[in-house]
Amino acid sequence: MIRLTLLIMVLFCYACSNSKKDKVFAIIEGNTQYMDAMLVVDNTTFKEKIKYTLADSLADGQWNVYFKDDSTKQWIEAYYKNLTQNGRWVYWYKNGNINKIETWENGLETGKWEKWYNNGNKSEVSYWEKGEMIGLWINWDINGLRMKERKFNKNGGKWTEWHTNNVKKLEGYFIDGFRHGQWKYFNKRGNLYKEEIWDKGTLIETKEYNEDGTLKTSE
Repeated sequence: MIRLTLLIMVLFCYACSNSKKDKVFAIIEGNTQYMDAMLVVDNTTFKEKIKYTLADSLADGQWNVYFKDDSTKQWIEAYYKNLTQNGRWVYWYKNGNINKIETWENGLETGKWEKWYNNGNKSEVSYWEKGEMIGLWINWDINGLRMKERKFNKNGGKWTEWHTNNVKKLEGYFIDGFRHGQWKYFNKRGNLYKEEIWDKGTLIETKEYNEDGTLKTSE
């Protein structure tokens, strides 16, 4: 999983600071655009005029990032140890609701991770062990309806999704990140309309069904 951390953010800004005096911190989070912010490390605040050395930017301990247009509102609380992500990381929306909570150990994802929508409804729960996905992952839509479940075992797991009316949409299995075995697809009435057989990412066979459950035949 590709991650752009706060450390990368600081290095990016340091490289730009000498060429543009009014450069502010640009933070990349997921697929969002650049966002202005201010950073506090060890009670030192860095704003638009960035004047610090590269060594100063690599401080361990707690990092607090605030929205630049409202410095009373915190965006991120993060921790570094030996220049790697450690401990509990918390992200907030501007309205004060929590965006997500992560747990890190020596730069690797660990424990329970949670995400929420801006309205406060939970969007995802996931589990990690030393950077590996484990356990039951659940996703909900913005209204609180269950959308998807993925259960990760050592080498694979099970994938299930639901329609917006809470009827099962599909279920299947995967191994080493590839679809494997039987995958079933259901319409919003719960009727099976397609089956697939996979072998570690290679589609082997497809069957499609009519509304009455009989197998479709090629004409």
